Amino acid sequence: MIPSTRMSRLIAILISTIFIFSPSPKPALPPTEATTPSSRPLQFHYRKPQDFKNTEANCASIKPAACAPSTVHIAMTLDTNFLRGTIAAVHSILQHSRCPENIFLHFISSNATHEPLIRYIFPSLKSRLYYFNPEIVKRKISPSIREGLEQPLNYARNYLPHLLEPASKESST
Repeated sequence: MIPSTRMSRLIAILISTIFIFSPSPKPALPPTEATTPSSRPLQFHYRKPQDFKNTEANCASIKPAACAPSTVHIAMTLDTNFLRGTIAAVHSILQHSRCPENIFLHFISSNATHEPLIRYIFPSLKSRLYYFNPEIVKRKISPSIREGLEQPLNYARNYLPHLLEPASKESST
């Protein structure tokens, strides 16, 4: 058995050795050009991804019209609290799609200031922002409902036929 004073000395030597020989933390990476303050709109700090192009030879070449038969329509809500998640989802959709130029995103938001941000982050994205008035739904939400479901944009999908353009509705059926 080792006496307690000797044990405490051994522990102190062991801890000192760990601190002396442990690697130093890596230095912070310098910011990229895309995130410099002069190139950022509003108060958001996002980097622009590269432009996504069709990789398949059989991807139909489509015109800018949203109602082309080969267009894939995706509707998403856009909320300030979950903006980073939405941007990550859009990036993932474009990155993993064989024909990203054939995707048309319909963003439903209760804040019209999101459109310049989407245009800034995804300049070549075919999209449209639709304003959803939260007052339409607020009075219909039960106060006893779970807190996360109190946000009006959770119910925007029920109003999609009234929000989207007729051409998008016809091509999605």
